[in-house]
This record gives sequence, structure tokens and C-alpha cells, in this order.
Amino acid sequence: METFLILGSNLKIKQDVIETLKKQFQVHANYCYEYQSETSVGIDMIRNIRKSLLVGSGTVGNRMIIIHDFDTATFEAQNAFLKILEEPPVRTIIVLTAKSKNLLLSTVLSRCQIIQSQPNNSVSKSGENSPETQLLDLKRIMAMSPGERLQEASLYTKTREDALKYTDHMTDTIHCCLHNHNLTPELSPQTLTILLSKTLAARQYLKANVSVKATIDILLLGFPRQKFA
Repeated sequence: METFLILGSNLKIKQDVIETLKKQFQVHANYCYEYQSETSVGIDMIRNIRKSLLVGSGTVGNRMIIIHDFDTATFEAQNAFLKILEEPPVRTIIVLTAKSKNLLLSTVLSRCQIIQSQPNNSVSKSGENSPETQLLDLKRIMAMSPGERLQEASLYTKTREDALKYTDHMTDTIHCCLHNHNLTPELSPQTLTILLSKTLAARQYLKANVSVKATIDILLLGFPRQKFA
């Protein structure tokens, strides 16, 4: 089972990420179930979700459970949800959305792959986190030769944590490009979606203890080569 937590306040961006995950895991629309409460996610909703997971355990192919606004979940509901994560159903992808992770239990967060759907537009004193700087990183890699990409990959493969941070940075960069298309008119939404899918897949391999070097090497070598003016 894979569990993702999509953070951010932009509903359209979060929905785009969900659609990307559906394509990545080949989830048919008939096997996608969404839950949202008008007030807060309570224990009754989590119990109902758990029952539905047990009833549908014989589903052919992957299915996706989406729980919106999980940051409104009560303490009791989060603890009940944790039991689902500890007894994961097969062929099930769980997606949580939230504006912030501040109200979520650390035990829940530790079992989620976090996707920051709201691009980080804050700028440090050096400008290193600006969308423009992030875009330059992506363009630089796409313009590299295979040998140069392998050299670049070696910078982020010293530890698994370094590699995970790099995939998170790349995910944030691609999201920034997707939703600020004026920054990158040279890259089509289709190309950016492919880049995002490859990056998310690399993160899954890293979490599954696949070779760090092989994962990042394959990720960067798999990016299409493109020269920019």
C-alpha cells in the first residue's frame, strides 16, 4: 500500500496531483473513492472507510481512497486511521489532503509520502528557493549529456536521506512549473507531467530501499534532453 499526504491550500493543484497519482498507479475511475466531511473528519468516517476496505479486498487492480481535509481529523479519528496504516490492505493507494501538517500526529506523518502541492514561493536571502532558481535547476539538468547527468546524480546519492530530499526538491520544482506556466513555456504540461510521474516513482523506490545510486541515476537519465534558449 502507498499513502500520500498532499499539502497546500490550492484545490486545483491538489486535484492535479491526485490525477497524476491515478495515472501513475493505473487506478480506474470506478475504483476511486473520495471522502469529505462538512465539518471535521471523525471516528465514524474512518470506521466506515475501514469497513469499505475490508469489503472491497477482492477488487481487481488498484483502488484509491481519498480523504480530503485530513487536518480536520480528530485525535481519535487519526488514531483509528493509524490502525489502517498498520494493517495495510492490498492494492490500495490512500491519498490524504490537508492545508497543513501541523495538526497531524507524527505517527501518521511518518507513514505518508508528503507532496507539497503549493509551490514554495518564499525567497531566501540568496534567492535559492525562488521559482526562477528552481526552474534553472530543471533546465540545467535537461540540457545535460548523459555523462553530465550521472555526475550531477552523484551529488545526491551519498545517503538515502539526501536522495529523498532531492526528489522532494524536484517535485516542488515541477509543480512550480506546472502552475506557473509563464516560467517555462518551452515545456508542455504533458512533458512536465511525465517528469513529475518519474520523480514520484523514484521517491517510491527510495522508500522501498532500492539502490540509491541506481534510482537517482535512472531518474536523471530518464528526463528528456532539451536545449533552452
